[in-house]
Amino acid sequence: MNLAKIFNYFLGNLLLLFVLTPLSAQEKAKPLQNITKEPPPTPLFQGLYVGTDLFGLGAYAFGTDYLSYEASLHANLKNKYFPVWEIGMGKGNTTTDIDLKLSTEMGLYNRIGLNYNMLNRKNEDFIFVGFRYGFSSFNYNIENIDLSNGYWPSDEYVGNPPQQSATVNWGEFLAGIQVRIVSNFYMGWSVRYKAKFSTKVDDKNLEPWYIPGYGTGNSSWGITYNLFYKIY
Repeated sequence: MNLAKIFNYFLGNLLLLFVLTPLSAQEKAKPLQNITKEPPPTPLFQGLYVGTDLFGLGAYAFGTDYLSYEASLHANLKNKYFPVWEIGMGKGNTTTDIDLKLSTEMGLYNRIGLNYNMLNRKNEDFIFVGFRYGFSSFNYNIENIDLSNGYWPSDEYVGNPPQQSATVNWGEFLAGIQVRIVSNFYMGWSVRYKAKFSTKVDDKNLEPWYIPGYGTGNSSWGITYNLFYKIY
């Protein structure tokens, strides 16, 4: 074999190497094209909702002895966390079987807390759990007290004590749903378990029957039925 043939053989193999090497690299790179890109992160702020509770008005219309109405403001963070502020007014008036008159004047209450959405972040409907801290200051009356027993005169009391004032703090654990009706309108309800943290009254023997925002003093459960509008 002469030098010319050797040179041509070497040159042909070298050119073949340069041609096949890029093709081999492209074949190896093809699987990279199938890698799924991660979705962009969910923006922090997802909207602001205003709402009102219809349950208090509805229950009063059907004959309860107390009336409440409230408005609420919900912020949507990442479609997962919902800081909440609820503010409202409430009053009550009843007469017991022994003709004891119990009344709470219209009083302001506030509840602040957080809801946690348990569904997928892309869903426009929510199933949530949450908590609230509530507080209210108000005035109330207890009338027609009759403690006469005919045996211990020093313990007798018949009449109406002066108007009382109270400040109550409590907590609530809740679960509920919120669903989109049409456009920016939503509806939902919640079931709440309530527990009082503290009750400050003028006379510890004369505690209030009805607490604005909480309900009757011996109540541990509550329900809300809300309508919401997404304003942003």
